[in-house]
Amino acid sequence: MNISFHGVKNTGSYHYTRKSTEMIPAGRYVMILPKGRRTNIHVELNNQNGNDLDEFRDILEKYPNYHNKTALNFVYDYMEDEKTGAKQHFYTINNNLVEMNDKNLPVLSKIFKLMKKISTMDKEELKVENRYVTSPEAHDAFQAYKIFCPEEDFEKILDIAHTRYYAQTGAAYLAKKLEKELTNFVINA
Repeated sequence: MNISFHGVKNTGSYHYTRKSTEMIPAGRYVMILPKGRRTNIHVELNNQNGNDLDEFRDILEKYPNYHNKTALNFVYDYMEDEKTGAKQHFYTINNNLVEMNDKNLPVLSKIFKLMKKISTMDKEELKVENRYVTSPEAHDAFQAYKIFCPEEDFEKILDIAHTRYYAQTGAAYLAKKLEKELTNFVINA
């Protein structure tokens, strides 16, 4: 049964903070992950009680999600080199890097509005289908956490990510980050 209000469903968000550089075994190699934070939100868009899918159609065509053409996976990564203090952050949409520039300003503005909307939705309106949480789409959207927090049970991460609390908290955090960066970009342009 597909129940959705306000044009979104199957919304999930998760974050992981590394307090220091971590060395993680990856087969015969060791991956070095810098100090930082990763936050992502995955949401399926539709036109029920709104036109969210229509509003994002151009973005989803430019940055397609290969598991679901109506889904948006938005990621904010922040990294800091402990030795030099150099900081770097970036955004991706469906695994495509999106830089803050004039061309992408409308795209990031739409995502900001969507994050604000999700963060303030009534909790009863954030619906997740049980079969979605175990789908290849959900696994792909949160795959990076298998690397970032290998000590955690991935199925547990998926369950937590799709709670209303995590979805709304993640959306609020991403909205705050986007608002700050969009404001700085416009002021300094």
